[in-house]
Amino acid sequence: MPAKSSGKPREGKPSPLPRSIEADAVRQANAIFERAKRQTVAAVNRLLKAQGAPAEATKQLQRELANIVSSDELSAWATEHVGRLSVLVQRNVAQQIGGTVAIQSQVPAALRARIVRTVISTMRSIPQSVARRASPVLRTALEQGLRGEDIAAELSESLGISERQARKTAVGGVLRANAEITRERHQSAGITNYRWRSSPDALTRAWHKKLNNTIQSYDSPPLGGGGGPKDHGNPGSADTCRCQAIPILPTNLGSKR
Repeated sequence: MPAKSSGKPREGKPSPLPRSIEADAVRQANAIFERAKRQTVAAVNRLLKAQGAPAEATKQLQRELANIVSSDELSAWATEHVGRLSVLVQRNVAQQIGGTVAIQSQVPAALRARIVRTVISTMRSIPQSVARRASPVLRTALEQGLRGEDIAAELSESLGISERQARKTAVGGVLRANAEITRERHQSAGITNYRWRSSPDALTRAWHKKLNNTIQSYDSPPLGGGGGPKDHGNPGSADTCRCQAIPILPTNLGSKR
């Protein structure tokens, strides 16, 4: 049920979505995917020539792809990436609520660290997804005695699906992190309620559109706010959701810094 409020609530401004951070994540996802693609094509051709057991060959492919991302390189990128997002959200929320409500000067380190870990896990899932897509193609080829050129089109189609999924995964991770940090920034300022603003997008979920312009509570995510019509969630919690929480500004906090 929508949260009730007395009188006309005072609201903050809409907050810009982190497009530049999304682009950064997509570039990283593309780089990881391209590396995984090259490794997959080379490994599939080699494993087909070896004509080993299908089950062991697919396991070998998965092991090789699991190790193509440098932990140090990915950790350094994720830390810088989340740092930029944190600064952007902090600035956006400050502009969103103006001088009406005080907010802490920095996003909590524990929250940043947790999101960094999530970003690392998200990027590591890209080569894993490539392996899952390519493994059935490799298995079938080995079982039927096919060669690399015989499965080139099918393998290319599978990798194309993986590439699109990699980009979607990257964008979805940024949007969820943006929503999570925004929620923490709002709540640190004493904001508990918000007006749901659905994204004016043809891809917006029908159940999210039904929530448009309703007042909700962060502590009681509305039904239909998640990935499915029967899932609860706040704006941005569902995959690639671009809906926003327009903060209802508390009247009892005054202007302080």
